[in-house]
Amino acid sequence: MNIFTLQEWTASTIDGVNVYHSRIVAGKALAESYPVEADLVVGVPDSGLVAAKGYSEQSGIPYGMAFHKNSYVGRTFIKPKQSQRESSVKIKLNVIEEVVKGANVLLWWMILL
Repeated sequence: MNIFTLQEWTASTIDGVNVYHSRIVAGKALAESYPVEADLVVGVPDSGLVAAKGYSEQSGIPYGMAFHKNSYVGRTFIKPKQSQRESSVKIKLNVIEEVVKGANVLLWWMILL
């Protein structure tokens, strides 16, 4: 996996390689290397969504959307205090409980540097 897989927008193309495709491949590779039993594969918006789809495609575990992202909340990682960051994240990402209730969920999260 190339480092740009983690750092760039999904629609970007870097050195002739599409980031969307790279994330799908990364998800499929992880499914091959680390198979798990789960009811649902879920990505954390936004960077984890495409790789979670790749894992789902390779593993045969259904892909689902379990988070609603409030697009009106700005960047949370640049807040000056940890308490402010935590408060903003609670507003920014909301779990759709009906999707995950009682399910064994594989959660895919990619860190953007």
